[in-house]
Amino acid sequence: MGFIGLGNMGLPMTGNLVKKGYQVKAFDISPQTLEKCGEYGVKPVNSIAEVSQDVNNTYTYNNRLTLL
Repeated sequence: MGFIGLGNMGLPMTGNLVKKGYQVKAFDISPQTLEKCGEYGVKPVNSIAEVSQDVNNTYTYNNRLTLL
């Protein structure tokens, strides 16, 4: 499962999915947020394209993507 944009809600949501047994990878434009991924068991990736590789579902939760 892939997540684009983590923020205040997305990062805890991905952590809950990991607790339920899902493998989750995520991208965010904030390096600080990506550094926190390990605390939640989420695999950080370096690009939006990388999030979409080898997953069945990709979710976005961030309007900051307009900056990319």
